[in-house]
Amino acid sequence: MARAATAAVRLLTGEREPVRLATTANITLYGLQTIDSVLTEVGDRVLVKDQTAGAQNGIYTASAGEWYRAADARTARTMQKGTTVHVQEGTANNSRTYAFQTYQPVIGTDDIVLTFYQSDDIVGDMEAAAGGFVDAAAASAAQALGAMTTVVDPQFSTLAIAQAYSPAVAPDWIRTAGLTVAGAGGATYAKAASQPSHAGKLQITLSGGATQWYEIAGTELSAAQFGTTGAAIQAAITCLVAKAKGGEVLIPAGDWLVTGQSSGDSQLTGIVVPYSTQIDPEKRIAIRFSRGAVLKANSNNMIVLRVSDSLIDIHEPIIDGNGHTGVWGIAVVPEDMDQTTTRVDQSYVNIFNPFITECAEGVVYQAGPRVAGPADSACFYNWVHGGHLYNCTRGVWRKAGPNANAATVNAGGTIGLRIGGTCNTGIDNEAAGGNSDIMTGLESINDGTSPHATPTAYRVIQTASTGADNNDNVLSQPRFESNTRDIDNANATTMIVDAKNLSGTKCLFTTLPRAVSSGSAVLAPQIGMAGGLQYQSNAYLAGLPVAVLRVLGRGIEIDSTDVFKIYDKGFEWADFALTVANVTNVDSIGVMLSKYQRTGGFVEWHFRFRFDATTNNVDVVINLPRAAETALYTTTSGILAMHVPLFIHDGVSDVARWGVLGATTLTVSPGGTWNAGASTNEIHGCIRYREQGV
Repeated sequence: MARAATAAVRLLTGEREPVRLATTANITLYGLQTIDSVLTEVGDRVLVKDQTAGAQNGIYTASAGEWYRAADARTARTMQKGTTVHVQEGTANNSRTYAFQTYQPVIGTDDIVLTFYQSDDIVGDMEAAAGGFVDAAAASAAQALGAMTTVVDPQFSTLAIAQAYSPAVAPDWIRTAGLTVAGAGGATYAKAASQPSHAGKLQITLSGGATQWYEIAGTELSAAQFGTTGAAIQAAITCLVAKAKGGEVLIPAGDWLVTGQSSGDSQLTGIVVPYSTQIDPEKRIAIRFSRGAVLKANSNNMIVLRVSDSLIDIHEPIIDGNGHTGVWGIAVVPEDMDQTTTRVDQSYVNIFNPFITECAEGVVYQAGPRVAGPADSACFYNWVHGGHLYNCTRGVWRKAGPNANAATVNAGGTIGLRIGGTCNTGIDNEAAGGNSDIMTGLESINDGTSPHATPTAYRVIQTASTGADNNDNVLSQPRFESNTRDIDNANATTMIVDAKNLSGTKCLFTTLPRAVSSGSAVLAPQIGMAGGLQYQSNAYLAGLPVAVLRVLGRGIEIDSTDVFKIYDKGFEWADFALTVANVTNVDSIGVMLSKYQRTGGFVEWHFRFRFDATTNNVDVVINLPRAAETALYTTTSGILAMHVPLFIHDGVSDVARWGVLGATTLTVSPGGTWNAGASTNEIHGCIRYREQGV
């Protein structure tokens, strides 16, 4: 009777020639071996359905050497979805029929899935499918428990009910409608050859006493399949990592409380994407937040989401410090930020449209250690796309690595990110190289004294504390608004391009950047230019429009008539020669030094010369090369003119003396007498000018 039914099915769907045996676990496709309690013989047809590498499944011919696919089951057409095959012998699979479930498989590439179709005992199959529903009372009890049992892939309302299932033969698949209640966290579980290493698993005990493990199927997982807290998100990520195929973790809407656990460094870790030993695009993982999904910190001094691997995409995360202190929102850092012996990489991490609030640190980046030999940890090509870091003490921190010359955070950046609210620091480049922050909004950064005494929107230090350079960072088209300080720069390779609302009075340039340009004429006179500056049209310096100008290896000065003056490399003007024509009461001038040099925000004329005085008790008057800026000097005793401290030698002794500064002259009195007749008299000192407006 059963074979007649099978023949009918053959007419409708197609059926392969029967096989002698079917596998019950993963096997090696080589040599004669025992399958389902029966020793194979050369030429036996065997249904292989339980391979770890699903692409190996199919119908094989047994051999003393390599097994090979049977002649009638080698192509997509001959293993098409719906094709069935009958098993003749074996303990578990005797008289069972299996169906191919993969539509148009690419042989050798696609997983070939087979499921139980029916057995020769059709009546028994029907009774099993009924699952006791023939007895009305038993059916009512089962319904109360939520059981929805079918023979091919039994289905249950919750995981606990599924785990209580005890059939005679283990099905290939088990389905649940929910984790603890139907409708939330349902999953499909596939038969596993051994106990899975992750939390996405269940175990059943067969009626004969044997046990069978199952693991959650697929690579698109939901945190709801594992629980309702941050630990469930971690379990889902761990499960996906264990599958080593890449995929996605969905975080459903709702508040997810994340508790910090001890890690290798001082920060606790809430959720971590662990490090893997290679950058493999096929294993890329995406973490996707549903609308309304929020991660809330449940500990102080914790990282809510630590990304310690590469090729990770985080979509629309919402993270709340939740009133806790020392919380970091997202940190693209090693699992142990302090270890100095093992290379690790955190690269190609993309954060899309984040909203991170009430955290000490919004987004943190740090490379791992530099280790012996050419191997070096990396933290590069990491980007934040859009989003808002709101009320975070520091928005973006590119942090120094753990040991000398550790790599910088490089070749990444932000685009369209807004940072502001109650904030002390916007973007902090502590160990950064070649990063680009584009169209960044830096607003209302004016709170507190930590991590920096003066709240600062954009900061670049000269060199990382580990010794790595901090070069070639670009801030392009930023918008500044209501900040205590817009820019603090100490690196000569920084570029600030097309800044909006940039205020020179809010800039601290301890080292001049390679370029500064702004669409508004508000840069203060303190802003100068160093070697290699390039200013484009519509740029401004000290409120003056600058035409297309490029100066290599030189400095620039603008005088009161808006005329550019170029002085020598090293911030020096050409020497001003002192001669008897511009110094009175001298017959000759001997050894002479006369030059301009930039010092801080000023330019100083340094001079020193020896001379033969014409008359031994007459003042020497020096005609200044540039009109003096008397406002830089103060009067003494109310009756003397502006005075300049000098050092003189009158041929006999060294004397400190004040020179009397006029508008265009400096008068020096010998105090006693000059030494006439020999070049043994000497005067040296300096006159200070403002760096610009000379």
